[in-house]
Amino acid sequence: MSNIYTRIIKVILICYLLLNGAIWAFSPLIVDKYLTDFLANKNLQLNETSSVRYNPFISQIYITDLQVLVLNTQESNETDPKAKVVNEDVELISIPTATIEFSLFKLFAKRVVIEKFEISGLKTDVSRTLAHINALPAQPDNIKSEAAKSEQSNHDWLSSLSFEMPLFSFSNATLLFDLEGQEQVVEFSQLTLSDLLVSQHKQSADIDISLLFNQALIELDASFGLGKGVGELQYDLDIQEVSLGTLNSLLMKSTGNAFRNIDGLVSLNLKQEVAFSKTEISSQIQDINFLLANLVVEQNGQQNVRLNLADLGIKEGVVEILLPHSVESILNPEHVSTMNVMQDLTLRSNLNFQQNDLLVTLADNDRGAVNELLKLTKLDIPDIDILLEGGESLIQASLLELNNITLVNSLDDVASQKEPQPTQQAELPLLELEKLTVADIQLTKDSLHIANIDFAKIKAAITKLKDGQIVQLNSVLPPANTPTNGTQVPSESNSDKKPEVVEQKVNENKFDIYIGKISLEDSLHFAISDTSVSPSYENIIQVTSFSVEPIDSSMPNDMSKIRMTGDLDQYSKFTLDAEIKPFSSKKYIKADINVTEFDLSTITAYIKEIMAIESGQLNTVTNFIIDDDIIKGNAKLNIARVELAEAVEYDESNTVDTFIPVNVALSMLKDGKGNIELNVPVEGSLDSPDFRLSGFMALLIQRATMSATKKYLMNAFVPYANIIQIGMQAGEFILKVRFQDLILETGEDELPKSADVFLNQFSALMLDKKSTQITVCAFATKTDIDVQNSEKLTSNQLDKLNKLSLKRMKNFKDYMIENHEIDSARLLLCAPKIDTAVDAKPRLTFTN
Repeated sequence: MSNIYTRIIKVILICYLLLNGAIWAFSPLIVDKYLTDFLANKNLQLNETSSVRYNPFISQIYITDLQVLVLNTQESNETDPKAKVVNEDVELISIPTATIEFSLFKLFAKRVVIEKFEISGLKTDVSRTLAHINALPAQPDNIKSEAAKSEQSNHDWLSSLSFEMPLFSFSNATLLFDLEGQEQVVEFSQLTLSDLLVSQHKQSADIDISLLFNQALIELDASFGLGKGVGELQYDLDIQEVSLGTLNSLLMKSTGNAFRNIDGLVSLNLKQEVAFSKTEISSQIQDINFLLANLVVEQNGQQNVRLNLADLGIKEGVVEILLPHSVESILNPEHVSTMNVMQDLTLRSNLNFQQNDLLVTLADNDRGAVNELLKLTKLDIPDIDILLEGGESLIQASLLELNNITLVNSLDDVASQKEPQPTQQAELPLLELEKLTVADIQLTKDSLHIANIDFAKIKAAITKLKDGQIVQLNSVLPPANTPTNGTQVPSESNSDKKPEVVEQKVNENKFDIYIGKISLEDSLHFAISDTSVSPSYENIIQVTSFSVEPIDSSMPNDMSKIRMTGDLDQYSKFTLDAEIKPFSSKKYIKADINVTEFDLSTITAYIKEIMAIESGQLNTVTNFIIDDDIIKGNAKLNIARVELAEAVEYDESNTVDTFIPVNVALSMLKDGKGNIELNVPVEGSLDSPDFRLSGFMALLIQRATMSATKKYLMNAFVPYANIIQIGMQAGEFILKVRFQDLILETGEDELPKSADVFLNQFSALMLDKKSTQITVCAFATKTDIDVQNSEKLTSNQLDKLNKLSLKRMKNFKDYMIENHEIDSARLLLCAPKIDTAVDAKPRLTFTN
């Protein structure tokens, strides 16, 4: 009996060996047959040397020299897009060697085990492969439906399986793919996946990757283990000098083609540990080192902005994250929403930030100019703390330091600049700052708190050419489209214009700013060169000290104190002490200004229309308060040894309806030594359109001079007091003599009897001043024709009023010619006018 069992076993063993031997021997032919037929349907074929062999004894598939080729592909000819070039042997995938070893018997225990999966030397063009797959015919709907049913029926069975792979090795592989027209190359030196386990209740693996992405080294060493939502993840990542130039097309598209070039090298390395528990997820990222080096960004357009950055980096960064939710709760949207996750997230980090050698230039191709917009040698923030907790954020930095800042500096001469530079000041940049230090910064979503801001060694320059252009800004700013001098902007009369109602809304998201102190550690030099005036002006103003403290937007009624001292020129000194409310809804400024030994001749070019000074020295003590647009104060002026640039004679024939020159008035006020002492009140409304400031020093001198001179002119025009009005205009900074209006009777065109005194003095003045010419204008009103103010005038009514105005002017001129023998050429008539204001009166006006 035993012999029978022995023979049966031998037969079975021989059959097993013969069968498996046959499978091992003929498997390459069988695979080649079926795989060739399968690939042929997809326009693919295997290389003749390809071999796929299955060894049933050890459940191993061994692949050698596998090549998948694309048949009869057509590509466009570069010289002739319509012509097609046929390539019969295009390599799609190449695998020199691959080994897959699995355990079939473990399937009975619902375990899919791949003992070993090794691929060496893989090379494929991913973009071409995906394009070929997408170009294949779609499956019929009935096949898709059957596949869907089969997948649904097998889902429960597959979910009960576990997948195990002790070793997956992927080495010496090259993957090519196209990214927005740029070819990307990924070369895997080694990709090792070990101890992989994926089941319904547990997942774990160790991963080791070393690859070159466009010749940039990327290394990843990771491991994770997770069982029923509890476990950990650890990894080390090292990215070395990835070139942004290789991703240029993608970056261009993502920025809407606003740039024509983006290049640079990006490096990053860090370590992260993530722990998963039943109640929370915690993560710690350590040794964060990020470096962006040799960055170049070029903007498209006529004016090309180019940014160059030597390096920008984060060193030794640490990030800690805590989320009081389990993995299962996060994956279940019914339990936790995204809003709750972000609200419960706690993040703490500490970073060290540094940036070196930033340069932003502007190249104007049309004008041939290259200018520095910004140059920054170094930006250093050595200690940044970031806290995100309970939906609130806080950013803290003990110090922020900027070194060697330059704004708007000319690198090349401006091609369009036809005027030679007057001095070397023209070549200076707009601003140079040696150091800016900001200490103790705290930033939240509601506030910004800064303890101190310190500036050191500031140099600034402005060079103005004859045409009014600023040299430092000429090639930077586009030319302004300003209206011509002849263009008039229509305006509404005061009677027709309705007051604009401004609705103020309370800002619920108020942002508060606090700055303890802003100070100047070293001097500020401001170089000025102006050739737009004659004589040209050049000077260097120096601020020796400056401070503002504190600035607090949360306390709008609190004062900020300003202290400044400096030199207006080599000998002139100034001091400013002020208190302001920068965040108050109403303006408030209290200021004391002292100026000593100021040379008035240096500003002759700017005040020559009101004052022609050849020499003189000004000392002044000025105190004023601005409270809600009302200015009140006093200025004590001492003008020593003032000399006019030219003698101006007092011409009585030109005093009617004309401005009185300040140099005329000034000559009346000098003492025997040529000195003037004035005590001037400073008051008025800042909102008044007549409140003009044309230089603070000139303003005070002009106003004081005019006030003192007014008395003289009042006495000079006593004989004509009924027709001449002498007054201060423009906030008492301009003195003007003008004719009074002659009020007429409503609806009448004849001169009223009450106008006899006016007419007699008018004729006497005209006979006294033979060269004076007067323009007469008549204003008619709605009351002249019994029309209510609320009614709109018809064309017939307008015509009637125009005729009435014309008749009134003609009657006045005829009266002066016939009764007082005034030359008709000295009385000019203007076009008839209509005044629709509510309180308007019919009248004649007179201008010189």
